[in-house]
Amino acid sequence: MSHHMYILGINFSSHDTSACLVRDGELVAFIEEERLTRIKHTSAFPERAIAKILADAHITLKDIDYIALPTTHAMPIGTVLSFHMSFGIRNFIPLLMKHVRYRFKFYRALRRFQSRVDKKKTKIVFVEHHMSHMANAFLVSPFQKAAIFTVDNNGDGLSSRLGVGEGNTITTLRTFPISESIGNVYYLTTQFLGFSEEGGEGKVMGLSSYGDPETFIHVFRDMVRLRDDGSYTLNKSYFSAIPKGLLNCDVQLSELFIHQVGPARKHSEPLTQVHYDIAAALQKITEETIVHVLKHLHARTQLDTLVLAGGVTLNSVMNGKLHRLTPFKEIFIQPLSYDGGNAIGASFYVWNVLLGNTKRFQFTSCYLGPAFSTEQIRAELQEMKLPFEEVDDPSSCAADLIANGKIIGWFQGRMEAGARALGNRSILANPRMAEMKDIVNAYVKHREPFRPFAPAILVERVGAYFDDTLPVPFMERVFDVRKERRADIPAVTHVDGTGRLQTVSQEQNPRFYKLIQAFEQRTGVPVVLNTSFNIRGEPIVCTPADAIRCFYSTGMDALILDRFLLKK
Repeated sequence: MSHHMYILGINFSSHDTSACLVRDGELVAFIEEERLTRIKHTSAFPERAIAKILADAHITLKDIDYIALPTTHAMPIGTVLSFHMSFGIRNFIPLLMKHVRYRFKFYRALRRFQSRVDKKKTKIVFVEHHMSHMANAFLVSPFQKAAIFTVDNNGDGLSSRLGVGEGNTITTLRTFPISESIGNVYYLTTQFLGFSEEGGEGKVMGLSSYGDPETFIHVFRDMVRLRDDGSYTLNKSYFSAIPKGLLNCDVQLSELFIHQVGPARKHSEPLTQVHYDIAAALQKITEETIVHVLKHLHARTQLDTLVLAGGVTLNSVMNGKLHRLTPFKEIFIQPLSYDGGNAIGASFYVWNVLLGNTKRFQFTSCYLGPAFSTEQIRAELQEMKLPFEEVDDPSSCAADLIANGKIIGWFQGRMEAGARALGNRSILANPRMAEMKDIVNAYVKHREPFRPFAPAILVERVGAYFDDTLPVPFMERVFDVRKERRADIPAVTHVDGTGRLQTVSQEQNPRFYKLIQAFEQRTGVPVVLNTSFNIRGEPIVCTPADAIRCFYSTGMDALILDRFLLKK
């Protein structure tokens, strides 16, 4: 039996814990732990994800050659101490204790896991957090040479790294410490606006479209100061440490900020124009800062190709502008750019950089999770004694239902990884009906009325509906909807005339492509409304049972699981 080289990547040094498997330099699986435990953004050790990945590959831990962990073994303590010191000596100990408790939890989980690994055969490799982001951006990109930019709130003492990738090497040009973090500015303002749950930044991005950035941009430009050398610095008087007991401390925006914009919003309070304007200014300063850094990176590297990763690059509104606002011609944005995706980055760092393999894997699909066979699904439906019918052509059946104004659950093939449903675990509806946005938000997703939905469009038709024609296979960018088309697809056109689109190609997802084609034949519009198959506060559904439970607890009209149709 020929031996394969297996690398298991595990992210558990932060939220969004996950695992992935690389076999002979190919990414074969990736699962977020939240999908299996049903606890969104979990930071629990990814026990179930690892077990599922190994079982599906028909291997055990004994077969693994390398385990890649996207964190340094020892925290760069100098960076962390200087950051904590900036909040004054009184808050130093509580901030440090919070930090120590967090690391202690990490080491305890690591030790438990290490005891199950064959230490003679399996090597455990630590890859620094932002180096994992860099590897996740560059080593799976379509480019042989590119400028690299990673940016998030913080990780291993850094908030950002700039560099260059060539072949299987990555060179760092510059790092930004956690004390200079545009990601942290976004995070703290998100909390100030009353969205304190994990992932609230995406909501604030949606909110920003309702505001006027000019109202408060002067405040944020005083907080985030751009420097001539392509860096920026944060005005520390905008941040304060708030003690929570003797051994805990939180950082938040200070009285100076409140004095200029008004009090923080409690989660239960209504949103007002002031909140919209704060969100708009925050979005604008983030874009200005990132563009400022990228212009200097371009001047320094003289490269036209750019790759991006890190949590801040989940900001699809910003992403959609970068090809226009920076000199870079071709940009690859890793769709799994958040911490969960670092399991992939650390694995390819081991494969390409440490082991020196020149063969490069290209990331072209997010369909990396579990799949369920037609037989498995049929057996599950029979066991639950649910009425269903088997349809010959699920795509046409779905198109009929959607064209008739029905909201459907669509469950096919392998579960997609990342924050966006890309047509395998999706809720679909008719984008032509203006009221559909409010109906889906209120009765199906149970979420805030200001949150937009995505247009999934046939890739060949992008230019007919959007001002840009770039493919957006992972729903990673927001573009302007053409003015003359906005009335045709009102349910997926945001208040500012934009849409966070997904371009769908035949090779990427044949069944979903066929569905949108069939919808176009019935309506003349090659677009469907696509949102993730879950309700607010829950992760995207993984199993048929998850999908059935979600279907019966919401206002969906029909569910198509593989080729089985369930109706209410």
